[in-house]
Amino acid sequence: MRHHDLIVIGSGSGNSFLDARFEHLDVALVEHGTFGGTCLNVGCIPTKMFVHPADLARAVRRAGHLGVDATVDKVRWTDIRDRVFGRIDPISAAGRHYRAERCRNITLYEGHARFTGPRELHVDGPDVRLTADRIVIAAGSRPTVPAAVAESGVPFHTSDTVMRIESLPERLVVLGSGYIAAEFAHVFSAFGCAVSVVGRSSPMLRGQDETVSERFTALARDRWDVHLGAEPVRVRRDGDEVVLDLADGTVVRGDLLLVATGRRPNGDRLDLPAAGIPTHPDGRIVVDEHQRTPADGVFALGDVSSPFQLKHVANHESRVVAHNLLHPDAPQTTDHRFVPAAVFTGPQIAAVGRTEQDCRADGLDYAVHVQAYGDVGKKIEQALPFTATLHRAQGVTPQGVQDIASGIENFGARESANVSPEYAKKTSVGLTALGGLTPTNLADKAVTTVAGMAPALAGTAVASLAGPEVGVPVGAALFGAQGEAGGRNAGKEQVASLSDQQLAQIPAYQNYLKSMSPTDARAKFSDDVANRQALVQGAFGAGLGLVGVRPAVSRRGDGSVDCPLVCVGGGGAAAASSRVRRQAAQAGHRRLRRAARQLAASLRQLHGHRGRASRLVGAPAVKPIVARHQPLRRQLA
Repeated sequence: MRHHDLIVIGSGSGNSFLDARFEHLDVALVEHGTFGGTCLNVGCIPTKMFVHPADLARAVRRAGHLGVDATVDKVRWTDIRDRVFGRIDPISAAGRHYRAERCRNITLYEGHARFTGPRELHVDGPDVRLTADRIVIAAGSRPTVPAAVAESGVPFHTSDTVMRIESLPERLVVLGSGYIAAEFAHVFSAFGCAVSVVGRSSPMLRGQDETVSERFTALARDRWDVHLGAEPVRVRRDGDEVVLDLADGTVVRGDLLLVATGRRPNGDRLDLPAAGIPTHPDGRIVVDEHQRTPADGVFALGDVSSPFQLKHVANHESRVVAHNLLHPDAPQTTDHRFVPAAVFTGPQIAAVGRTEQDCRADGLDYAVHVQAYGDVGKKIEQALPFTATLHRAQGVTPQGVQDIASGIENFGARESANVSPEYAKKTSVGLTALGGLTPTNLADKAVTTVAGMAPALAGTAVASLAGPEVGVPVGAALFGAQGEAGGRNAGKEQVASLSDQQLAQIPAYQNYLKSMSPTDARAKFSDDVANRQALVQGAFGAGLGLVGVRPAVSRRGDGSVDCPLVCVGGGGAAAASSRVRRQAAQAGHRRLRRAARQLAASLRQLHGHRGRASRLVGAPAVKPIVARHQPLRRQLA
């Protein structure tokens, strides 16, 4: 029995932290498979090297939509495969050689390790028994194979083997509906295979946000033969075909079966109970925030213990383990709060943080905005002139206005001006961005107050598209002043409605607490919010005045907000506003530009009202806002 200072089980992320800092230790590295682990050999790296040529092939086939006629003459599968592994296999071999031959403090044991007691292992390859002061388990995971497949005797592939097949099948059956299934379905279909996807869950990629997974599933049905909510009751051979008999009576046939139903941690192959190491119900090794298992001196990282089967997460955990091995009296903590992830399918998907269903399950107050990718150009096109107008009118930054553009599109062109509190919360992110406010930190009343003005913002967007020279200047002054006063009062009410616990979660309030009492900090924060709301609603009011409309906000008994548009300009403005509202209700924001041209023509008829406007400028409520706004003052001169 040989004793080491440290034993690392697994040559993936477990191997990556063994650098010069550990040269003073006698280290054992145990690996039972191909050196380098999952990511290098059968995971993220080779799959993405297949995804790139697949993307190229698909782009060529779709080029006709853009006016480019092109065809894919042939996909040379063996050339693609050999290029990928011609680069990866030497990396694996070089890594093994480096550890086995050039690291004098590291002994490589090639075999399968099992615990025989606390910090005691048996490695079956060289048939040795090892002990250590500390052990790191980084044993990874392996493909899950359903019993119906495993017991059928039918040949099948997993993600570990399918990338090395000799030739492309004409028909591929993919069993699974997660990210592995989605990526390989994309790759093989782009290479010309007819792909059938059979998934127990519905929709596909159910771990993604529900909006994304539903949209992706719809696209997948257009590309592949998709069977969801279906589980094979029998897997069999019929001549050269693989046949899946589904529970609903459907029969799916193909030439090759790829099982992509997920991966399971390898902890069940390590005889963990012998070392007193517990696992979760799904097989993951139990670790604390420092990656320590309940067994003294034993750490775990990566797929064998992490809820995230992602290489970058495993690398992060390996850095934490490395630090904690070297500095046990000052341990670092793993941070799993914001984990980015991507699915390299068609289209590619990226995500970070909670999904909407996570927020609901946790009872969080959250906001949602959905932006169609194809509408991005239109959104920017509409935001730019809108930015220019409000920037000149109120000094609001262009970026701030772009942040609320999505709220304007969603709210401004709604068929109805009645906004429920739930809908207001979801779309108020952009609207409150101008004031630097966060909906989750505000009371419901504050959110719906801001959002309640939103339908009238359609008029602001229209005025911006028509140009900064149109409109009735006195309307901008009057409603700017009204909005400023109303915003200041609303801001103070918002802060007054927050409890001390809610305030304590707001960074700005926390900063004030560092230098003043809670009472003074609340007062200072209240002034800040009031000033921000005055700026926001003052800007909104000025814009509303430009098109001669204002919101008449009232609350119904059921909690919804009634916000009709009330015309206050001359007949031309009233008629134009009515046309805008009708067309926006019928067609949404796509026709706002056309409506804007009609509105501009009507507003030009009102340019002769400057004399009456000049007499109103002297009103006490109007003077302050006009004095600060040079463009308005020049127009009213």
